[in-house]
Amino acid sequence: MAIMVYTGVMGSGKSYEGISTAALNALRQGRRVVTNIAGVNFEAIRDHLGPMKDGALLSEDRVVVIQSKRITEPHFFFDPEVEVDSVVKPGDLVLIDEVWAFWGKDCKLSAEHQKFFRMHRHYVESSSGVSSDLVVMIQDITSLHRFIRGVVETTFKFTKMKTLGLASCYRVEVYEGSRQTRATLVSASVKKYDKRIFPLYKSYDGGSGKEKSVDDRQNLFRNKWFMSVMVAAVAGLGAGGVWFYRYVSNLQSGSTGKHPPAQAAAGSQPSPQAGPVSPSSVSSSTDVRLIGVVQHGTGETTAIFQLADGRVVQQRMDAGLIDGWQTVAGFQGHMVGFVFGVGGKSK
Repeated sequence: MAIMVYTGVMGSGKSYEGISTAALNALRQGRRVVTNIAGVNFEAIRDHLGPMKDGALLSEDRVVVIQSKRITEPHFFFDPEVEVDSVVKPGDLVLIDEVWAFWGKDCKLSAEHQKFFRMHRHYVESSSGVSSDLVVMIQDITSLHRFIRGVVETTFKFTKMKTLGLASCYRVEVYEGSRQTRATLVSASVKKYDKRIFPLYKSYDGGSGKEKSVDDRQNLFRNKWFMSVMVAAVAGLGAGGVWFYRYVSNLQSGSTGKHPPAQAAAGSQPSPQAGPVSPSSVSSSTDVRLIGVVQHGTGETTAIFQLADGRVVQQRMDAGLIDGWQTVAGFQGHMVGFVFGVGGKSK
């Protein structure tokens, strides 16, 4: 397996992940772990893991804790061409914290270290067939020596979630290679700290420690402007939801009502038919208009009415003049007069 890098500011979860994920998984598989993480507690790790696959408890030689200065001394990494007992053996998980101090971009790498970075996958433990792994932790990957960045397989970026007021959670972003870009992003997730892991190592020099915020403005939920925007957004969404519900309800109620019949096209209207019409088949007088008056020589007057459906009705009755020009006639007890123009409303 190639080199993996854990990045993130102090307290973002690098050491926590190094112990809870990398170290514990390797120990469960029967591998050795070599690390310089401060305050690693073997007894606590043994009790946390419980019986191993063979039923026995974790043996003390499975966890090798070193001082950081030992890393830069000769024969730290395994070299098959050198007959000297090294600290790191084939198949080990090497978990190194704060590598900027000896593998920074301005540091000079020894030939032994360069060889291990390039060849460690070939250093296989004989009984298990597992090769060596290297996990390095640094706050900013750009501070890491470019020789190492060139052989990085996976980068894990850890971020505190204090800005959201979630002090017990952290975000993990996984990138392919050493570049942290959108194109190389593999996955992102939010994880919660397990309090059972903290006793396994010491994340603060000098004992246990607690972080205190010196400025609460970094917490978005303590920012009045942010909270005002959030409240306004929620209120706006609520009002929009109510409006949309009422709008859809009105559409549904309107679609179930009766629609007025469409007017027939001019070419499809029935031709007027003159002749007597029974009163029961005649529309309301408000839908009738007077279209003609015929004066007979006998002195009788015939009024011609057009009904709303286009039919023509003739009826004998007296007619008269209003203002000396408009002729009116009575129809079913109502006065009906001429309506000039096509489609006019009856009077």
